[in-house]
Amino acid sequence: MIPSPSFAVKDISGVDGKE
Repeated sequence: MIPSPSFAVKDISGVDGKE
């Protein structure tokens, strides 16, 4: 269940992954 690609990337990376 993936609402958005950006959200999925953030979820996989966590919090200290994208930012």
